[in-house]
Amino acid sequence: MRLVLSLSSCVSVLLFVTACRDDALAPPPTLTSAVSHSSTCEASGSIPGDVGLSGIEVFVFGDYALYVPACVESSRALLIALGGPNTRAFVTGEPFGAPIPEVEAALQVFGQELRKLAVTKGLAVLGRRGVMPNGPASDRLLLDAVRTGAELSGHPELPSAPMVLYGMSGGAPQASGFTARNPSRVAGLFLKVPPKVEALTSGEALQVPTYMVLAELDVFVNNGAATAAFEANRRAGALWALAMERGVIHFSLSPAQQQLTITWIRTILRRRLPATPSDPLRAIDETSGWLGDRATGEAWRWNKYPGDGTLASWLPSPVTAKQWEDFIAVR
Repeated sequence: MRLVLSLSSCVSVLLFVTACRDDALAPPPTLTSAVSHSSTCEASGSIPGDVGLSGIEVFVFGDYALYVPACVESSRALLIALGGPNTRAFVTGEPFGAPIPEVEAALQVFGQELRKLAVTKGLAVLGRRGVMPNGPASDRLLLDAVRTGAELSGHPELPSAPMVLYGMSGGAPQASGFTARNPSRVAGLFLKVPPKVEALTSGEALQVPTYMVLAELDVFVNNGAATAAFEANRRAGALWALAMERGVIHFSLSPAQQQLTITWIRTILRRRLPATPSDPLRAIDETSGWLGDRATGEAWRWNKYPGDGTLASWLPSPVTAKQWEDFIAVR
């Protein structure tokens, strides 16, 4: 079934919905503002790498695009991706605008993985075209976009749903700033090659698990300043991790980084989302995690760490700790 609703001169909704069954109809032709994504609503959460379309909903409005899997009756959380690149493409499959063809291809693959994650974990995904300046005005624009997406998609739970923010490059300052200013809304924050990150002061913001990935050969980001910001927040008690990917440039999105990102988001959702959607996010006790020594590349259980843990990377699980070790190892 294909339904197109024209709401105004600047807002359009393209909704592709097919039955959530194995014998669902073939997807409609691809349009410029929506594409066919591989996704199913399997209770097992196991999705093959290349499967037929079974249910999709894509809503494009202004600079934003929202994806809510058709088989998700009520979204458990909202993943907001900010760039840098055109993160609407995580929803629609349109070009990201990457300067290198290999990076564009990697971003498209990562978009497929994010949409699979949305299906298996009951998430919605919001992307935006264009960099947002970091500040309260951009916070309001984001929240307005969430409300608009909720109305267009018929998902009234979205404005109050927990958020996971993914900030890439130029989108990272606003992602970190939004988290610092609205910590009760954010389950987790992932920062990829951020040019600047927010200094944390409130206790609630310090409790938002955050992962920052830097590129060793980055000529756009001051890695020293980013590392100093990480250390300042970590000394204040922030549940932050830092990983430097060796031998890569600013634009790189390696398979290892993609896997690390997806695994970390899955873990944060498992540990922070409440059993009852209306309840507050669950806090994570720092002592329940693992600590990664950035000098040696080794990770330890929090209570077994041999050094000063205030400068170590904090990881939420043994799986994420092992991935951190593998990721930062010299290639």
